[in-house]
Amino acid sequence: MKAVLILTLFVSNLVFALRLRDSAAIPVIVFGGMGSSCSHPDYTLLVDEQKKGLSTHVECYQTNVTGSINSQAKTACSMLQQNSHFNSVAEINVVGQS
Repeated sequence: MKAVLILTLFVSNLVFALRLRDSAAIPVIVFGGMGSSCSHPDYTLLVDEQKKGLSTHVECYQTNVTGSINSQAKTACSMLQQNSHFNSVAEINVVGQS
């Protein structure tokens, strides 16, 4: 559990460092790993830290372990197209956790 938390904080800090180089608030989508839940404390911490550090919209999307990677990608793209936080901007940041 500590390794996941450390990795989570590392990724959060890396995204924050990248954000410092760009003045635009680019929204972030965090894709949860196979079998993980976005309500897990590590994911909640990751999303909360990115929201604070980046001052932008950040949310977690839970992946489906039963479908192929192609069907998961189509589902994720469909969700992003329907979500006003992501479909109305020129770019988004994507973080994949596993």
